[in-house]
Amino acid sequence: MRVDLHNHTKLCNHATGEIDDYIQKAIEQGIDIYGFSDHAPMKFDPKYRMSLNQADEYERSVKAAKERYKDSIEILTGYEVDFLPNYLEDRILDADVDYLIGSVHFLPQNGDLWGFD
Repeated sequence: MRVDLHNHTKLCNHATGEIDDYIQKAIEQGIDIYGFSDHAPMKFDPKYRMSLNQADEYERSVKAAKERYKDSIEILTGYEVDFLPNYLEDRILDADVDYLIGSVHFLPQNGDLWGFD
């Protein structure tokens, strides 16, 4: 079984292409399960993530694609969530999605956050 769960839509502000294009390429490559995991909205760092008011659009778009391609590939909806307890949005942690990917893109440094990737 071939699985790819770390994929972003253009709502994350650093990916290009359409959801359907990604899925069609995954099908061509023989992927069995393909998941979208955009960076979850947070109260900072908007350059690399969607805003909180785009979360519903993201979830609807991926779930609509899941329905369109249900006979060809399994599509999952998820979020990549930075581990920053004081910045997490409850709406994301409680979202009706298939999975969450935990990530570390920031570390505390001198009372601030140091971003790396």
